[in-house]
Amino acid sequence: MTSNESDKNEEKSCCTWPKVLVIAVVLVVVGILVWQFAPIDDAIDAVLPTFNNTGNEGPSGSTPMASPTPAPSTAESERFEFMLCSSQDQDCCNGLDSICDLGVDDILYASVHNAMASFEDGFLFGPNHRYNLESALEAGYRGINLDVCNCGGVYQFCHGLCSLGSRDINEVFTNINTFMNDNPTEVVVITLQMNSNADQAVNLEELYTFATAVPGFSEKFYQHTNVTDDWPTLREVIGSNKRILAFHFAGQTCTDATPCPPGLHYYLDYATNNPWQASTLADLRETSVSCPLSSTPGVAGKTFFGMNNFVTPPSQTAARSANSLEFARNRLATCSSLNEGLDVNFVYVDFWYEGDLPQLTQEHNMALANRRQRQIRKRRLAH
Repeated sequence: MTSNESDKNEEKSCCTWPKVLVIAVVLVVVGILVWQFAPIDDAIDAVLPTFNNTGNEGPSGSTPMASPTPAPSTAESERFEFMLCSSQDQDCCNGLDSICDLGVDDILYASVHNAMASFEDGFLFGPNHRYNLESALEAGYRGINLDVCNCGGVYQFCHGLCSLGSRDINEVFTNINTFMNDNPTEVVVITLQMNSNADQAVNLEELYTFATAVPGFSEKFYQHTNVTDDWPTLREVIGSNKRILAFHFAGQTCTDATPCPPGLHYYLDYATNNPWQASTLADLRETSVSCPLSSTPGVAGKTFFGMNNFVTPPSQTAARSANSLEFARNRLATCSSLNEGLDVNFVYVDFWYEGDLPQLTQEHNMALANRRQRQIRKRRLAH
């Protein structure tokens, strides 16, 4: 072999290896996405229904897992109808005409954990959802959890790292505001996690400027002036059009010297959660560990309770069970009873389109209203 031929072969080899490496990386990424999102088990079950038993069971341990839910555009008629009011008037509150006189801190809100991180919005690595938060609002979710990042001086909603996906804050706030305008009887809770570890520090006042930049958005923020005051009823916040309850955490706290921007409440002053570190369904089922409060409750009787009902890292298969009516209903009751009867207000889930959480929300809230009516009747009879 001549020297020129050897040089050419060496040059060809040097050029080939990077191409091979790039192809390998692409194949790995495709494999991860297929593993995460393709209904492999269902496809195998269709071909080998007798021999393929993956061992996946429902929350009772005896019911097989349901197949993946179709995309929103193809199965709207199969979804639970969240809006159950006879008419959209002042006696309709979060889809029901029986709960308007309950406090905003009494009722249950189906809530979307890491709502910005959807596959649909370009979060390809470890997304928490397939479909975006706007569709979740339309489906009946009334709690939106978002992570705020400062990516090189640009504020965005991201998860973990700026490079793993992001959503424009102005776009998200505008879309939520549009939903609120189109649905004047709905109350929505927004919880904002300040993620200063993604890149640069997140400043609460700077974040608030994005809310005020959307016409009519920050004007809908309800402002709770004193932690010991009773929260208003749904009827009251709807009547005054202060229908957004906004909270923030993992960043600046609020003091008399440096108060929160109007309507942005420090979450831990008003709420408490259970642990979020469950990695399997078995961890969630171990309620003695997964239900206890991870922070000291606020003022007794005036505390929101957020129940984390997801696994980490996100799993659509696990969400299919965790979000199911039976599993979520049982866990809701158990976590409440283990915390001295503290009613759960927020049920945070991944892959919101899986399961029956909006249905559970309406069943739970109707039961709360019926219980309140029975208490009123008893008091009247006693007098």
